[in-house]
Amino acid sequence: MKRYIEKQKKSLRLEQAEKIYPTLSDGDKAEALKFHKTLESVEAVEVNDILENHQILPIGSGIEIISTPGHTEGHISLYVKEKKTLIAGDALVLVNEQLVIPYPQFAYDADKAKESVKNLFTYEIEEIICYHGGLVRGNWKDMNIG
Repeated sequence: MKRYIEKQKKSLRLEQAEKIYPTLSDGDKAEALKFHKTLESVEAVEVNDILENHQILPIGSGIEIISTPGHTEGHISLYVKEKKTLIAGDALVLVNEQLVIPYPQFAYDADKAKESVKNLFTYEIEEIICYHGGLVRGNWKDMNIG
């Protein structure tokens, strides 16, 4: 992922946007062009550290890195064991009080996204913070995640 962040290689998200652009309706293409320009405008930054799956960050009582690829290739989620809280990022989306995997049409690899969610079932989680949709509390494992 370092090569993408440092812009040594074209962004995977930009490649995906270019690939689906010809398939969009004329009405969707204007919005897609705005998104495309936003992706192109992202500036490179130097990568100082590479985070690894199950690495514990020394913040508070520790925050575990969980590799959750699928929505994007190098996607991670963060697990705060002390609080039993998962910061899911885009690994899960909350829509109408229902947890779902990222929309397949926007996922880099929908099968990997599903596998990543299955892996989350091994953690003791009472709260999930989703980038899209917000906070989920309670027994999320009983939800029909689709």
